[in-house]
Amino acid sequence: MDPFPARCLHDHFRDLSDPRAAPAKRHDLLDIITITVCAVICGTDTWADVERFGISKVAWLRSFLTLPHSIPSHGYVRPRLRHAIPALLETLVVAGCVVTMDAMGCHQTIADQIVAQGADYVLAIKDNQPTLHELVADYFAQAPVPGTPPAPQVRTVEMDHGRPETRTCVVYDDPAMLRWLDPDDTWPGLRSIAMVTARPVGPVTP
Repeated sequence: MDPFPARCLHDHFRDLSDPRAAPAKRHDLLDIITITVCAVICGTDTWADVERFGISKVAWLRSFLTLPHSIPSHGYVRPRLRHAIPALLETLVVAGCVVTMDAMGCHQTIADQIVAQGADYVLAIKDNQPTLHELVADYFAQAPVPGTPPAPQVRTVEMDHGRPETRTCVVYDDPAMLRWLDPDDTWPGLRSIAMVTARPVGPVTP
């Protein structure tokens, strides 16, 4: 099989430094990146999905990857890529783009780097930022604040794992709220917060 996909990725990331210590290098970093990129292109949503994709496509992946210990588990991949994010960003031309990341990339240093490279960011907040997550959750629980206009909303119907669901995104960009949320300006260029909720359309079977 033509190894063209791997060759492109390997050429692009061949100078990427590996921040892992020797004991953590059980799997090749470029193998991890290639599997993850291919899985995301194919529509995976979670790290467990990335692992399942790798297992289901292992014969194809072996045709152009080293895979010395087969497919890495999602528990192995996630923390390794977290430490590789700054180096990965340095290899990409992101100026004028919007960089999106899940909670793994929700760190002030990464936000600083994205802005320094001329891009904007959308970062998911979860329990890895407990104080910020709690503040944002509390704000949405009390919103809208009396005297403020309703927040803009966008609603779409999309397929998720073979079933339709309604997704609603609510955005707040009130300057006073942003000052309360980030009084020390530790998140560069912070302009708004958003919440996305998803509800299945129609009956749900167990």
